[in-house]
Amino acid sequence: MKKWMEKEKERRKNGRNYHKAAYAVILCLPLLLAGCAGNSPQGNGGNAQSTREQEAEGQTVQEQDVQTMQGQDEQTAQGQTMQGQDGQTVQGQTMQGQQEQPSQASSPDSPVQDAQRDAQSDIGIEQAKEAALAHAGMEAASVTFTKEKLDHDDGIARYEIEFVTDTTKYEYEINASDAAVMEASLEPIEQISATAKQQDIITLEEAKAAALDYAGMSAEQVRFTKIEQDYDDGMIEYEIEFYANGKEYSFVIDAVTGSVLEMEIEMD
Repeated sequence: MKKWMEKEKERRKNGRNYHKAAYAVILCLPLLLAGCAGNSPQGNGGNAQSTREQEAEGQTVQEQDVQTMQGQDEQTAQGQTMQGQDGQTVQGQTMQGQQEQPSQASSPDSPVQDAQRDAQSDIGIEQAKEAALAHAGMEAASVTFTKEKLDHDDGIARYEIEFVTDTTKYEYEINASDAAVMEASLEPIEQISATAKQQDIITLEEAKAAALDYAGMSAEQVRFTKIEQDYDDGMIEYEIEFYANGKEYSFVIDAVTGSVLEMEIEMD
């Protein structure tokens, strides 16, 4: 009986302990659940915070990369700009050199281009003849003109004027812009003058009139650039050139008969 009572007492004691433990578990369960719930959001929050930090770091890296790329683009653009400026400078120098080359080694202008360029500032053949006669101290009635020609030498327009008397031949170069005497010379008369008188040749003015009549023009419509007496195969001829309507006319006139031997027209 005594042993039974001790066992019963022990059983009851163990039951009370079991109930206390169960009760403690029940009391701790909300705390455990709250703790688990707290740990889970905290963990998620930590993960979210970590994710945000990683994203922020990623954005920072991306921004750095973008800034680096922008800096490289700006440097590239600046390099292209500098290269473009250098290219333009080199190209400008090249173009300038190319533009300067024709002035250094330009091809001679045609008579038509020469006539067009000098038309506004040209004194004209008649004034050039007057300048030559005044320098020689001669009158037009006492000489025979054998050459009247507009020419260019070293970029300067000048008239070549030649006339003869019974004993002397005069040669002049007259500046076509101001009638200044550039060169002058005289020498004893050549056989051409005596031969011309023997053959009773036409005058220079008559040769000009023959050329104008053949072209169907008047002296006011043209600008003479060459009138010269010459020999060809033993014949005395006049070479007549004038400019009109954008064309250059060239004539060879028989100095004896006044007929037109040759005629050419050069288009502008």
